[in-house]
Amino acid sequence: MLAEHTLARTLIELSELDEALRRVEDAHGVALRAARAGNPVMAYSAVEIEQTIGIVHWRRGEFRTAIDWLESALRRCRATEDEARQRQVETELARVRTKLAELLNDTEALKAIRDQLARSVQELEPVFGPRYRHLIARRILAGESALLSGDATAAAAHLEAALSAHTDTIGIEHPDTSYVERLLGLLYCTTGRPAVGFSMLNHALDVYQRLYGTDHPYVSEVLASLGAAQAATGQPAEAEDSLRRVLEIDERCYQPDHPKIALACDRLARVWESSGRSAPESADLRDRAARIRSRAEEPASG
Repeated sequence: MLAEHTLARTLIELSELDEALRRVEDAHGVALRAARAGNPVMAYSAVEIEQTIGIVHWRRGEFRTAIDWLESALRRCRATEDEARQRQVETELARVRTKLAELLNDTEALKAIRDQLARSVQELEPVFGPRYRHLIARRILAGESALLSGDATAAAAHLEAALSAHTDTIGIEHPDTSYVERLLGLLYCTTGRPAVGFSMLNHALDVYQRLYGTDHPYVSEVLASLGAAQAATGQPAEAEDSLRRVLEIDERCYQPDHPKIALACDRLARVWESSGRSAPESADLRDRAARIRSRAEEPASG
């Protein structure tokens, strides 16, 4: 059972999401049966497995289902009084809610997430210190939600602190550090520091391409930020090239109705519209994005 769960986590990183879901659901059934038979270790395993199921559904673009699973894992954490796991699940829930709010262009939800995470950082730091991994993760999410909601000052404060902590603990070449570089690079490009910003974005792109190849979803995320930065700094042709590549990668990596496709369509349409591209081409992308977004707003089935 544990081997199946471990393999599922590896499959998630490889974007083999259907196989990951099959394996982790099998492991979940085994863990629940053992927990009901009185095995306390399996009760803890069930929490971890439900967290993984939530992550798989999020990566598949099934936000509502992901939230349901993560909330179930959180309830189990509270029942077992596993505070460390609880903090981890709470962070994953905030991550999924941030991505859903981004998809739905829900600025108010992003602000609420930003404020909640900022309070959490203030509570955790005096107890665990600035290099505590769950605190760093929440700083990153607080910075990301601030960036998406237009709060550049808060975004810079959180992301710069997170980058410093990651650089000190896991190094500048670690992909988690590159995630922060991607966000901070975009922020700098849009707030008057393009030289530093593009250096960060290009470094993050290089790290991800070396680790995952050129067609991985992580590479797509950096290219999306790079395209947004290029558009914001008066480089529409370069932005179009980057965002076309984002859409191509996402179409290869995801199902046609995945929320990532909607975001990619919107970004490319925005660049086309700003450069005077013909209305029908842009409208087709906007319509496609709207159809996907409407499905993401529906409640989870089952």
